[in-house]
Amino acid sequence: MGRQDSGRKGKDSGRGNNPRRKPSRSTSKQEKSSGSKKKGGSLPGIRLNKYIANSGICSRREADMYISVGQVTVNGKVVN
Repeated sequence: MGRQDSGRKGKDSGRGNNPRRKPSRSTSKQEKSSGSKKKGGSLPGIRLNKYIANSGICSRREADMYISVGQVTVNGKVVN
């Protein structure tokens, strides 16, 4: 005795109501655009402390310290 095929997909079809899934949140255009701007009006991109940390020199917190005391230069200019 086999299972009858009713032409419908099973529970794992990925469609329909999933009680474990959270509803999506819609955001306004202002919220989306405000998140992309960096502190100080700089261009959008990667933060300097994260760039330094990803290069393997130090941690992000240590990079913040080096930047704040003036030990980091970009294109020959001290960053503070």
